[in-house]
Amino acid sequence: MISVRMLLTLGSLKKGHLVVALFLFLFPAIAWSHPGGLDVHGCHDDRKAGGYHCHRGPMAGQSYASKAEMLRWLEETGGTSPKRSAAIVVSVVRVIDGDTISVCCLAGREERVRYIGVNTPEVHHPTKGEEPGGREATEVNRQLVGGRQVRLDLDVQERDRYGRVLAYVWMDRGGEAVMVNAELVRRGYAQVMTIPPNVKYQELFLKLQREAREVGRGLWRK
Repeated sequence: MISVRMLLTLGSLKKGHLVVALFLFLFPAIAWSHPGGLDVHGCHDDRKAGGYHCHRGPMAGQSYASKAEMLRWLEETGGTSPKRSAAIVVSVVRVIDGDTISVCCLAGREERVRYIGVNTPEVHHPTKGEEPGGREATEVNRQLVGGRQVRLDLDVQERDRYGRVLAYVWMDRGGEAVMVNAELVRRGYAQVMTIPPNVKYQELFLKLQREAREVGRGLWRK
């Protein structure tokens, strides 16, 4: 499946360059002469010499003992990978429910975005139907992002099994950047639902959930 970042890049290319770009995206192993191809950081596991070597992006030309070591370096030095540094700004065209929105545009098309790390009661589930608190959570989500521009922050896995983009969604509130995922948990309208490998803000979400539950916010009201 072509990733979100690939779609954004392809959507900005002229027709004359599209064939070459598609070849590079779809057949990286051939294009870059590496059996496993390059990952989202522009790097690969060196199967012959061992270790983890980078050819593209901010770590180009660098070698590490493993991918984990490279990621630790990013965290410790404040360095950024292409996935973490690029801002994806989109407009919210529809609020589906408490944890899902429809945005425009990613590579010229509308996409559904599922908030990472949180879960809200269902309102349109094919078998569960509408769950208690579903409409409340949806309305809070609508108040936060409805009709706004938001920024998508991706994690390791970019899409779920339904093809939805997985993201931490950020909005501007009086000049302050607010993560909508976290705000829903803080207000008590979303519960933590961690699905590896997307665990970047797991500890923050758990902390906010404990606080919301202790004071009885939102759906934790007794």
